[in-house]
Amino acid sequence: DFCLSRGLGDVYKRQDIEISPILFSLKHIQEIEFKICAIKSESIYIIANACGDLKRLTLTEMHICDAGLTALAGKCPELEKLHIKNCSLVTSRGVLVLLQETPKLTLLSIQLRGLTDADITTIGQYCPMLHTFVLVNSRPITDIAINGLVSQCSQLEKVCFTDCRAVATGYSLFRNLLQLRLDDSPTLTDSMVITITQNNPLVELLLPVLTHCPLLTAEAVLSILHGCPQLYSLTVTSSPTIGGGICTVLTLSLIHISEPTRQAEI
Repeated sequence: DFCLSRGLGDVYKRQDIEISPILFSLKHIQEIEFKICAIKSESIYIIANACGDLKRLTLTEMHICDAGLTALAGKCPELEKLHIKNCSLVTSRGVLVLLQETPKLTLLSIQLRGLTDADITTIGQYCPMLHTFVLVNSRPITDIAINGLVSQCSQLEKVCFTDCRAVATGYSLFRNLLQLRLDDSPTLTDSMVITITQNNPLVELLLPVLTHCPLLTAEAVLSILHGCPQLYSLTVTSSPTIGGGICTVLTLSLIHISEPTRQAEI
């Protein structure tokens, strides 16, 4: 594995880092992680040509642009896991060009504003083997995007959507998930949660999280308790309409209920 992070980035914070010699000596490297550091743009091309066995790539707070991603397209056919976070110069165009050449991808985690329904549907077409999909800060997407993803990726097991506020009922399309996290979902209702639990009875041994869902009531929590008997932990944060009457039917070993002004552990 190779990780280049702030520790080295601090030394070179005012100049590009020359990593070509490093990568040339690690031609069979399978995992690369860049965090908060500057690298020469030419280094992306070095990665593309020298790391054909790459299986995992993580880019966090990098100044990489679409040209860097497109340089990797077709050069990393073994890529299975891709994380892109806080790379402000990256757009959906660069991501899609890369994904078109990564049919073995099983995990995609992206924090990217401006992704459209069509982009998400295309991701599903390019990456049918996805079993984990994490999407942050893509407010324009709607139920159409969820439908496109579900129809293309039949192996999905773990899903996280954060700050995708235009989704109405699309989450109810997921089937047989093992993990689901919905943060900042103001449109999520009790009836949708009920449908989600009915469609995903295998949810177990994980930490489902519902954060900033103001329309949810105790009925939603109860539906999760009854619909997911193997569940051992649940977190509901900043949802003030959920009351305390759920204790009488509590069957979990641990449940956290948090509100902006207080936190109770039952």
